[in-house]
Amino acid sequence: MTDMTTSMTATSVPQPCPTRTDYLQLLWASSDFPQPYGAVVFTSLTTLVRSHELVRPTTTVANGMLCVAEPHPGEGPARGRVVPLPRAVRQILVRESGSLTACLGIPDAEVGGLTDELRRILSDSEEVLDTLEQLWPVAVHAAATAAVTAHARAAVLAYSGIHPTRKGATAGHATVSGQELQAVADLLDTLVVAAGFGIAQSPTSACASA
Repeated sequence: MTDMTTSMTATSVPQPCPTRTDYLQLLWASSDFPQPYGAVVFTSLTTLVRSHELVRPTTTVANGMLCVAEPHPGEGPARGRVVPLPRAVRQILVRESGSLTACLGIPDAEVGGLTDELRRILSDSEEVLDTLEQLWPVAVHAAATAAVTAHARAAVLAYSGIHPTRKGATAGHATVSGQELQAVADLLDTLVVAAGFGIAQSPTSACASA
């Protein structure tokens, strides 16, 4: 597990690059999806996890933090990370700790079919996505666009586990602190509010027990 307080290079935001409006529309549409799948889509959009990361048993929640393990070989240039959960996500969890899917109310027996079910739900929707894999670039682009400084954008990339791609580069490196990662979580909460959702001012680490 890599704590994302290590140095990162601010690489380009993943493509495609839908608009912020597209992202907000997707957030809002997730509330109309059948549950708990709507909560899974909402969480994908607000934690910047890739679809394959979300279904891994090693992607876990503990003490209000999201822990994503280092990728398996062949999964692409990503990094493991430990990042604070947005308050909006903490409100919808049904458990305080455990695998992310369990905390979202997905029984273990259904995790294997979760990806296919999410693809079906998204294909039936009228939103801008063509594939499940587009959730991640849509979310990362929206968060990076909303960040107001280059350093804040670097923190967004670190939060999403984007791996530096420029070997030997010194310009653009930034040490991303825990406080800056918390600022990314707060930024994602701001986008959630902009989509029309309410967020409790003083949430607990989870909204309720299962």
